[in-house]
Amino acid sequence: MRLRKTAWEQLLAHAERCLPEEACGLLGGHDDIAEAFYPVTNALHSPTEFFMEPSEQLRAFKQMLRDGYELVAIFHSHPPAPPIPSRRDLEWAYDFEHRQPYYPGVKYLIVSLMDPDAPDARCYRLTDDGEFVEEPLSIVENSGDQGR
Repeated sequence: MRLRKTAWEQLLAHAERCLPEEACGLLGGHDDIAEAFYPVTNALHSPTEFFMEPSEQLRAFKQMLRDGYELVAIFHSHPPAPPIPSRRDLEWAYDFEHRQPYYPGVKYLIVSLMDPDAPDARCYRLTDDGEFVEEPLSIVENSGDQGR
């Protein structure tokens, strides 16, 4: 996945504001390029897990559509831990009864803030078998008016 620099900076600022809790949000764009970040409140207010506040999540999806984007990735932070999906992350992302991801084709971006001066970000895709597989992630310059 390629993540526009402006969206990356907004995502990091949101994660830092939410400390010590996990931050979360959505990334909108096209074709594996995340153009825009949509912050959502963590309704659990927890440093070790997240659940997007439903009305804010809906508002973010609506704004994403108005902006002409589709869901590219779901973001959350791991303030005290490495950017590796937890069992709880899998439970929120995968439908075990129907053996499929809740959001097929959508990536999962996890940012560790263990070292606030050097955030560590990793991107994953969730397979139909319920396994997170790491994918390449690059921060790219904004292009014209597409970066937000």
